[in-house]
Amino acid sequence: MFDNFQGQIVVATKRFNVKELNHLYSLGYKNFGVQTSKELILLKKSFYGYDIRWHFIGNLQSNKVKDVINEIEYLHSLSRLSQISEINKHLKNTLKVFIQVNTSNESAKNGIFPHQLPNFIQECQKIDKIKVIGLMTVGNQDCTLSEKCFSLLNELAKMQQLSELSMGMSGDYLNAIKYGATYIRLGTILRSKLNGNSE
Repeated sequence: MFDNFQGQIVVATKRFNVKELNHLYSLGYKNFGVQTSKELILLKKSFYGYDIRWHFIGNLQSNKVKDVINEIEYLHSLSRLSQISEINKHLKNTLKVFIQVNTSNESAKNGIFPHQLPNFIQECQKIDKIKVIGLMTVGNQDCTLSEKCFSLLNELAKMQQLSELSMGMSGDYLNAIKYGATYIRLGTILRSKLNGNSE
């Protein structure tokens, strides 16, 4: 499975209720990834005082930045200049961010395109409290295309001297790990673990 994975497993909380998340926490999962500001607020109330690292893994709309940005430790989806501007207005402490890259060149996906990355990083570096630690991408249902996406993200990270890669979900995390993922975002496969399935 992924028990030998040396990186961080981020629980995609959207797929679980509070009781199930509490069970996962008891099993040692302490990185929780939310997709909306509403979900973040509700879960932080439910897990107040818990030793949890909160990740925002969804598309963060600029008008929701102020509600989210000081409630999380990691942002996995930075991809627009408007986000940077809003974060600069509201951020109180240093935030670790992954820049989302559209490695598959699909119009339906969020993320900057690879050729935009150097300039985008420069814009991030103008904000002292934004700490770019790595890159993020979303794979594809086509395993061959996913491998290409993950391989490209790995190359881009090396070019920019970034050490962290947020890539891989339940359906393609093995390929992501193969290409150097340090954070994988899992939901469905963790439900199988809760249900006692071995896969």
